[in-house]
Order: sequence, then structure tokens, then C-alpha cells
Amino acid sequence: MDLLSAAQAAARIVGGMSQFLESDQRNYSIAIEVSELEASITQLKMQASEKSLELERTQKQASEAEYVLQEQLGRTNQEVEDLKRRVNEIENQLSVNVYLNLYSMQIKPETAFWMFRS
Repeated sequence: MDLLSAAQAAARIVGGMSQFLESDQRNYSIAIEVSELEASITQLKMQASEKSLELERTQKQASEAEYVLQEQLGRTNQEVEDLKRRVNEIENQLSVNVYLNLYSMQIKPETAFWMFRS
């Protein structure tokens, strides 16, 4: 019986060692997977940081471009207003000149309207 008990004890020890080795192998595999995941997380954080810096640069460029366009728009609007004012001045001067020419020719403005209409 002692031999049988020793064999059973040895079988239990071998079985326990086998389970221990399988568990140790699983732990080792899990540790490798965790290490790979941590490396992936670090890489993703670096990529996110780079994208964030790129976004900041793009936003700054967009802001600068918007400022330049606003300045150009302001100058263009001012030029339009200056040109409108100049057109009004020229139209007024033209009206005065036409009136003076009609007056010097002794033609009434109402008559001149009908003369130039046809």
C-alpha cells in the first residue's frame, strides 16, 4: 500500500506541477500581451499628441488667414465706398455741366430731355 500511496502522491504532485506550469505559462502570455498593449497605448498617446499639435498649427494658420482676409475685405469695402462717392461726384458734375451747356445754348432742360430721347 505504501507504494500505491506514494504513486498517487507523486501523480498528484505531477498534476499540480502541470497545472502550475500551465498557469505560469498563461501568466507569462498575459504579461507579454499587457506589455504589447502598454506599448500600443504609448504609441497612440504620441500620435494623439502629434495630431493635437498639428490641429493647433492649422487653427493658428486659419486664424491668421481669416485676419488677412478681414483686412482685405475692409480695404475693399472702403475702396467701393470711395468709388461710389466718386461716381456720385462725377454724376453731379456731369449734371451741372449739361445744365450749364443747355443754359448757354438757351435751351430749357425740359426741352432738352425730349431732344435727346429720340
